[in-house]
Amino acid sequence: PLTLGQRQWQVVFAPAVTYDLRRGYGAPLTLLAGLLLTGSLALLLRNLYAELARAQTLGEMKLKFFSMASHELRTPLSTLLLSAESLRGDVAHLPQNQAQAQAQTKVERILVTARHMELQIADLLTLTRAEAGKLEFNPALLNAVQLCQEVIDEMQLQVHQPVGLRAPASPVTAFWDRRLMRSLLTNLLLNAANYSPPDQPIQVALRNDGQQATLTVQDFGRGIPTADLATIRDAFQRGSNVGDRPGSGLGLAIVHTVVTLHRGTWQLNSTEGEGTTVTVQLPLE
Repeated sequence: PLTLGQRQWQVVFAPAVTYDLRRGYGAPLTLLAGLLLTGSLALLLRNLYAELARAQTLGEMKLKFFSMASHELRTPLSTLLLSAESLRGDVAHLPQNQAQAQAQTKVERILVTARHMELQIADLLTLTRAEAGKLEFNPALLNAVQLCQEVIDEMQLQVHQPVGLRAPASPVTAFWDRRLMRSLLTNLLLNAANYSPPDQPIQVALRNDGQQATLTVQDFGRGIPTADLATIRDAFQRGSNVGDRPGSGLGLAIVHTVVTLHRGTWQLNSTEGEGTTVTVQLPLE
């Protein structure tokens, strides 16, 4: 059987009666059976072509919609980010008192929320383009250690948990897509921070295994229930124990997309109440 969309196609040829080919009517019946089979195949191909055309049209419409929506959302979001960053500078020059501290906290909250929204928009567009087969993949030589440190430094401004990096002292040269790898690590760190206590550290490890690199992100948070592990990698899926924690459920779907494009593998190990470890293995070339 061939599954396409929500339909499954299958051709079954089974003669209803048996006949003796040595008799005179054997050849005509064989010809008739062949014609019936050919007609069935022609009908199948026509239906498949129509189904593919509909799927392609829907995919293009979906991509166009999300592209337009992301553009319309990014414009006011960029204005909000610029205004909040400017306001943060103004607040920093106010006299140091309780009112100034409260104002600074509120501005930081606006910045964190706006950046989180910006990431969600980018993730949704990435998944939509990947589904349509139009996601840009531009690998280039980079220093994986430096890339990890850059993302960690940026994320440390947004999360409360201390984030540590264990990596080789020498550069690890990899042929990766910088933008997609930044998205992968950012999503893993955000997931770890969202579901961990503020006093629990997040550990990032990068290891050079010669032909490939192994990237590990480990947290000691609430973990994922065993019943949710089978579906947690799918888009928009979240653990049943997240409570009122905000999130889109796109993070691990982004990880899967990026790892697949880089011809790598990844594993998720989690125990509820103890934490989660995500291990990504990617070829260096």
